[in-house]
Amino acid sequence: MNTTGRQFRYLSAPGAQPSEAGFTLVEVSVAVAVGVLCMLVLGQALSSAAGSSESIVRQAEMLNGVQRCMEDLRKELRCASADLAEISSSDGNDVLVLKTSGSFSDGLRWGACDEAGVWQAGWSARFRVVDNHLVREALDIAGRVRGDPRLLVRGVEAEGDDEKGFSVEKTGSLFNVELRLLRSFRNGTELRRVFSTSVKSLPGLLGG
Repeated sequence: MNTTGRQFRYLSAPGAQPSEAGFTLVEVSVAVAVGVLCMLVLGQALSSAAGSSESIVRQAEMLNGVQRCMEDLRKELRCASADLAEISSSDGNDVLVLKTSGSFSDGLRWGACDEAGVWQAGWSARFRVVDNHLVREALDIAGRVRGDPRLLVRGVEAEGDDEKGFSVEKTGSLFNVELRLLRSFRNGTELRRVFSTSVKSLPGLLGG
């Protein structure tokens, strides 16, 4: 018994063209353009993220530095004599010179701690801005700087619009201190912050 095989033929629809392998120039151009756009968007996102991270880190560093600086200032101002404090100006910023109390068997004396933290009778502590950094200097009885200046905080803003980067005002025994700081970032942006504190010394208890 013979079996007749069946043959099947698939006919293309009228007017249809056979598919071509590969991509056309237009398709390649569109794909490249989309790829470049995606890379630009991704690069901008990464740059923004890096800038935000840097800003957060800088702000944290600024806050930590200012907190330590203000605390050091407050400690000395609390036991300083308002009558012996001197406030002057240099290069657009204030300069604060003060003496703190020391207890001796024959009564109170005035002086300041040296660079090693040891209190010295007759010495003074000077706070001033040097190269946009607020520093503390120990002055001996003759007014000479002893030891290296101690860095308190970086990035004190230069004077502008009648505003000082470091300013000190004294009203009686009340000291008002203000710090204006500036940080610059790699993307060209800047961060400005103003910090202030008020400290009352006790000249009535510590003597004049």
